[in-house]
Amino acid sequence: MTRFIKIYVINDEGRALQGQRVKTYGSAEQRTDRNGSATVTVDGSQIDLYINGFSAFRGAVTRLGGSAAFGTSGQML
Repeated sequence: MTRFIKIYVINDEGRALQGQRVKTYGSAEQRTDRNGSATVTVDGSQIDLYINGFSAFRGAVTRLGGSAAFGTSGQML
């Protein structure tokens, strides 16, 4: 089952950041838009997510829901 998850990258003040690198294992890298978001496509039940080259999340897709927010070095917010 294919799922789409919206990933937001924000700074310490909670502001959206444009141009941040978002990637899942085995996929092409994306950049966040002006709203700080990128949509990743996931086939399967597990995901390895990277933000700006940092490992941000590894685990069940269901734990992320439809969207998730991360800092610039991959910390989940």
